[in-house]
Amino acid sequence: MVFAGGLVMSRIKRNNSNGKTAQSHHVNPRPAKTFLTAEWRHLVMLNYETDPRALAPHVPAGTELDTWDGRTLISVVGFLFRDTRVWGVSFPFHRDFEEVNLRFYVRRKGPEGWRRGGVFNAFNAPKTRHAF
Repeated sequence: MVFAGGLVMSRIKRNNSNGKTAQSHHVNPRPAKTFLTAEWRHLVMLNYETDPRALAPHVPAGTELDTWDGRTLISVVGFLFRDTRVWGVSFPFHRDFEEVNLRFYVRRKGPEGWRRGGVFNAFNAPKTRHAF
């Protein structure tokens, strides 16, 4: 999957009837201003149940803790960022790097229903600027 010009494009390779490979693209609309795009590779995610009272002071205003089967989870996630771009621009020596983050999950009620998201409490990346 490739993010390009505010669109998500999935490259699909097919064999034509003559045996040659043809390439087509499937396009999904994306917001016009995408801040960060990248591939996530070699992802590992460790989830732990935690006491919701421990996270309560860190919950952003207007949100509430989200649960999974009634349990409050905190996750440690590690992965390799590949082909990283900020506003569509790749920066030399900042395209591919490892990251580990600590997150928990929140939700807020919107007009269309519940919106879910993550709150990142800690980042560990090889260069400080990668964590921003």
